[in-house]
Amino acid sequence: MLQPDKSQDSWKNALKFIGNCPLCNAEYRKGNAELFDKNETANLVHITCHKCKINFVAAIFLLGQGISTVGALTDLNLADIKKVHGQESITVDEVIELHNLLKKQNFLN
Repeated sequence: MLQPDKSQDSWKNALKFIGNCPLCNAEYRKGNAELFDKNETANLVHITCHKCKINFVAAIFLLGQGISTVGALTDLNLADIKKVHGQESITVDEVIELHNLLKKQNFLN
């Protein structure tokens, strides 16, 4: 297992573990990846595939035992990610309140 590199750009080296775009299978390029948050053990990275232009968000964990990654396709570009990242989560009560408001005012009719 690869030992984690704690240097400033260690997340770029970990991109090879994310591999290829799940949509078109193109290899991710370091130049298409942007770090948008980090802490002691994790780096959050936004990647845009150079071939199909799909967006991907990955968490790269630099652990004592090695490196672990997890990611997801998204329709959010980097600017969108930066806007919503760190925002307060919507509560269950807010979702119920909106549901009741839309239902009461016949929003869909």
